[in-house]
Amino acid sequence: MSWVEWLQFNALAAAPKVNVPTLFIHSDNSALPNSVRKFYNTMPGQKKLFWTQGQHTDFYDQEPYVTKAVQAAAVHFKNTLLDVKSAQK
Repeated sequence: MSWVEWLQFNALAAAPKVNVPTLFIHSDNSALPNSVRKFYNTMPGQKKLFWTQGQHTDFYDQEPYVTKAVQAAAVHFKNTLLDVKSAQK
């Protein structure tokens, strides 16, 4: 029942408004790779693009894709959450 909203949603319009540290984990074989690149390039602020191998659902539960994605996410959160904590002091 959510297909109408999903198909009409324009995520790219939100890209210029995203100003929090963001990590994109994606691949050419995942859903909408060109849209991810466009969102990334349009988004201001601190961002990182971790482009890797694998299909969209491989990142859910298939090795080595999960481990690589989790490692990238752990580094991202370690770096960005420490920055936020320091800024709050």
